[in-house]
Amino acid sequence: MLFAKLSFAQTPELQVVTESSPPYQIMLDGEVAGPATDKVKDILATAGISAHFNMYPWARAYKKALNEPNTLIYAIAKTDKREKLFYWLTPVTYYKFGLVKLSTRDDIQIDDIQNIKQYRFAVQREDISHEWLLNKGLKEGENFITCSDIDCSWQLLLNNNVDLIIETPELIPSMLKQYGKTANNAVFIKAIPELEITGYLAANKNIAPNLLTKLQAAIAKHTEHP
Repeated sequence: MLFAKLSFAQTPELQVVTESSPPYQIMLDGEVAGPATDKVKDILATAGISAHFNMYPWARAYKKALNEPNTLIYAIAKTDKREKLFYWLTPVTYYKFGLVKLSTRDDIQIDDIQNIKQYRFAVQREDISHEWLLNKGLKEGENFITCSDIDCSWQLLLNNNVDLIIETPELIPSMLKQYGKTANNAVFIKAIPELEITGYLAANKNIAPNLLTKLQAAIAKHTEHP
């Protein structure tokens, strides 16, 4: 019994958290899937590590990754605010965020990305777009609504409760299809240069050293033989 307890302690359980972000991270037949997920699973397989994958609203996934030992998170942007909070393991995807509006909103015309305070946004709490709006001087409740997840932001846009959301063009068709809309119901109108970012696989700072070593070795193998 003592031996079993010691063995268990030497192989801590790893959890992996993410958010819904079609097509990169999706639920398929009850399992977390998608291209970014496949990259993470390949790394874990190479490392010989088993893990539980769970999909949460972004704010919850971020909080778990920040506070719970032996937790990985993807695909997370590396910002000055976050840099010292995690081990940044490897890129898993690339995002080009920008402003998205309903196609029917001809009244929304944005030539200068700085002139956005007249519009109302929906963003996901603790998301990179949330941080960007705050840095631009926009205020929660006055200029934007914070949502728990991407679905909330899209619902607010589609119901005309907000003027704009911040999204990548690749996600627009998937999200519109999810709500029974056609691909031309929403349009990407302006790229945000500051939000052209790499999405990383990152680890909680209290990850077990043996897990971190295995992950880093597996990533090195994938880098040598992509």
